Amino acid sequence: MNYLCRGSEQYLKYQFLEKLKKSLSGKSESHDLDFEVFTATDKEFKKVFLDSFNTLPFISKQKLTVIKDIEKLSSKEEDLILKILKSPKDSTTLVLFSQARESDKALQKISKFTKVIKCDRLKANDINLWIKKDFDTHKKIISPPVINLVREIAGTDLFRLKNEIEKICSFLGNANVVTREHVEMLLGEPSYKTAFQLVDLTLEKKIDKALSFLDTLLTKEKPHQILNLLAWQFRNFLKIKNLPKSASIEEVSRALGISWHFAKSVQEKAGRFTQAALKKNLEIILEADLFMKRGKMDARGSLEYALVSLCK
Repeated sequence: MNYLCRGSEQYLKYQFLEKLKKSLSGKSESHDLDFEVFTATDKEFKKVFLDSFNTLPFISKQKLTVIKDIEKLSSKEEDLILKILKSPKDSTTLVLFSQARESDKALQKISKFTKVIKCDRLKANDINLWIKKDFDTHKKIISPPVINLVREIAGTDLFRLKNEIEKICSFLGNANVVTREHVEMLLGEPSYKTAFQLVDLTLEKKIDKALSFLDTLLTKEKPHQILNLLAWQFRNFLKIKNLPKSASIEEVSRALGISWHFAKSVQEKAGRFTQAALKKNLEIILEADLFMKRGKMDARGSLEYALVSLCK
């Protein structure tokens, strides 16, 4: 079976692709070995694509090959793709991405030989439903007004919304009700600034300033929230470490669910840590959290322990 993913919502395409990859690779964890992506505007697209298309899968039952922006194919390249679709190969599944309208003549031809997956931008009501369903998968309860607030702050990009929802659910832990306060604290600009300022002070090894800043934070935020913000930031650094070195700011922004402005700053700071150092810092934060929860230290003492340890 070959597919045509039509529409401008990139997250829906990504979501479909991930499910397809897993279904084709079975239980194998190496599905990326038989997965390739091409863009219609690539240099020597025809030659490179054919070289790949004519090779057998390495591990999986089938290769998965994606071609983006098929509406930009030349007439000869379009004829080639149509020829392939008319006589599909059992060893390769082809997925075509297009943002062109349904009225596009080339798209109409291609759609006759593929299963069409609609990936149109969601309308406001559909986005609200999508947000609720995603919170449902995390077993979290969220009211319509708070759903509206999530959409107003995070926007309508599903990549960002997905990451923001995961951030909120991670922060809540075992709690199951999402409140306006949670959303405003975690998705609003102040929470980013709090996390960035704390990390900046630890990077500069300014223990005195970090402890002084802590005094200010404790007047408006709860101790466990401050620890969670610190943990969230260091987890962001780890996520960046796992992205390709060639990842653009847009890709970093989507992966972390934050604005481009902040993504650039986070990317720069992540480069100042090794993965081992980041994991160590997360262990320190977890240890401080356990001290707090088990009563080994009071809230302020646990926070001071974390900050001093992070500054070393």
